[in-house]
Amino acid sequence: MSLKSALVAALKADATLADLHGGRVSASHPARGSAMPSVTVRAASDARGKDLSGHTDQRVARVLFVVRAASDHSAETVARALDDMLPTLKGSTVGDVTFRAVLQAAESEEYAQPGDGTDQGPRLRVVDYRIDYFLAT
Repeated sequence: MSLKSALVAALKADATLADLHGGRVSASHPARGSAMPSVTVRAASDARGKDLSGHTDQRVARVLFVVRAASDHSAETVARALDDMLPTLKGSTVGDVTFRAVLQAAESEEYAQPGDGTDQGPRLRVVDYRIDYFLAT
């Protein structure tokens, strides 16, 4: 099982998130016109750890969780639920992926307030995490 597959499975299994995204979690782009809200898991980078003696079993990935929703409020609600759930993966195993650390990257985007006239059409929120993990052999 890949890291992305393990994360998709974990997001679908979480009851709070499942209530919000309705099981619409994917490891690739959502289909055009698909229902919202949805979450797409994207691995921006994934590298094997290395020390002076060579490669280790440690892997470090930068993972972007792209939340797509009909309103800023809905996108923000799902993004906050992701922020609540993802740190709970630390120390757990999903499939053959064991999570050692799940660290949120600093947020830099400013969000529009719902109801200010800009809360129309699909909205995106990107939740950025660094994940330290290893694969069972």
